[in-house]
Amino acid sequence: MGMIASQGRFLMLTAKKSDVEFQGQQVNQARMVLANSSAAINNSILSAPVPTMADFNGDTNAYAAAKATYDASMAAFNRQLEPLQSKDKNLELQLKALDTEQQAIQTEIDAVAKVIDKNIEGSFKTFG
Repeated sequence: MGMIASQGRFLMLTAKKSDVEFQGQQVNQARMVLANSSAAINNSILSAPVPTMADFNGDTNAYAAAKATYDASMAAFNRQLEPLQSKDKNLELQLKALDTEQQAIQTEIDAVAKVIDKNIEGSFKTFG
């Protein structure tokens, strides 16, 4: 590969690496939005009062009703979290794929840089 072709390949790989890194940043931003949504749901879970038997002075029927209501609200919170967790898992897989691609591009950049160095060294040895 000639010097010009090597340099062109090097520049193309550098641009591709930057593009992959930008995509990774976008995926991380999307994961941050999901984390904020999840935190809001979790904060609302924490504000839900947990019924205890002491609150009902031994009235087991009232306690059972309050516990059923609490359990239903927890199930509703979990249903809200499930799609967020699924999206986050998909984004995490995308991020891993982008990391793998970035590493492959970096390896190829290193190889092209060695070719360029050898071309430069060979060209300037004739003058020395």
